[in-house]
Amino acid sequence: MKPILFNTEMVQAIQEGRKTVTRRLVKSCGHTVKRTPYAVGDLLWVRESWAFWPCITCGEPCANSGNDSNPMYGKAPETMETADGMTDGCFLYRADGEEPVFSGGHIWRPSIHMPRQAARIFLRVTEVFPERLQESIDEAGVPMWELGAEGIPIYEQCRACIGDGRENRNCRECKRYDQPRWEFSRLWDGTIRKDRRKAEGWAANPWVWVVRFERVSREEARAALPME
Repeated sequence: MKPILFNTEMVQAIQEGRKTVTRRLVKSCGHTVKRTPYAVGDLLWVRESWAFWPCITCGEPCANSGNDSNPMYGKAPETMETADGMTDGCFLYRADGEEPVFSGGHIWRPSIHMPRQAARIFLRVTEVFPERLQESIDEAGVPMWELGAEGIPIYEQCRACIGDGRENRNCRECKRYDQPRWEFSRLWDGTIRKDRRKAEGWAANPWVWVVRFERVSREEARAALPME
């Protein structure tokens, strides 16, 4: 099982069932292209912005105390190794809009530091292929459909027009195409370091791996491949 990082905006899109594809840069070593980071059938666990809220912080006797203002309310405590040793508590996720605060301020942790134990979203890769970043987005067929699969909000009028993506609509003829396309370019450039945007940003139109996926339950992921 492999990890994959998503920002908070895209985690929300996955949760809402809007995001079913992601594009990742094609890495190279000299003139040799590295193999795809994911393959069809791979199971992925999503790394996202997270926090761990120790039970002692809540000041409540248990997670089901009836106080729904308690961040742990309705959640079964888990055990995690902290600086103070093994501690009972709950994992929280920024994509849920929760705001865990200690006396020292917010305690959100970067997605790159999320342990697999904290993962709650699991994906199965269904298709992988290379193409230029703007290729499917700018093709004359249904680029709006592809933008929607990337998790970009699409106008209801557009969804009614393109249907399930099989109709040959030219979205370039509609001005509504400009905003979602700009949103995707903004999203992409936001993932690229400023000193690399000239070579890897939207305008550079780099080669990418198009990775399509479907969501699977934690139980399915465990059954297919043990978590530990």
